[in-house]
Amino acid sequence: MPITDEGYSYEFPDEVKKLITKEFLTTLRYEICKIENLEGFTSWDEYNNESTAGWYVAFGMACMRTKNDELFKHAKSLEWFEYDIFGAKLTDLMDKEKIYPFGNKIPKSYYQFALKRVEDYAKSLKIEG
Repeated sequence: MPITDEGYSYEFPDEVKKLITKEFLTTLRYEICKIENLEGFTSWDEYNNESTAGWYVAFGMACMRTKNDELFKHAKSLEWFEYDIFGAKLTDLMDKEKIYPFGNKIPKSYYQFALKRVEDYAKSLKIEG
């Protein structure tokens, strides 16, 4: 990841771009909106939680649901500052593709359920941390 005058820079590698399909982005939106109540949000510009545990769980669930193991492995291989930019670029891409957030009142217990699933998923892929 190069450091520029503006700070760190990150671009999706070509092999990663191929993994980021419309199906994946739509699934990611669905999972984020199940975990976070985004009622009233009209774009991802209003959402600034790409480095939170909730976003991580939503991302992991989206990877599991779309069988996107390689994208999950790539994200887990990034340094924390790269991962933050990676997440922000994914939400920017959802805006570009017009995959907007929606309000959803899912019980907070879904987060605990999803967190356990993502932890088990990472272990099954032999990813630590």
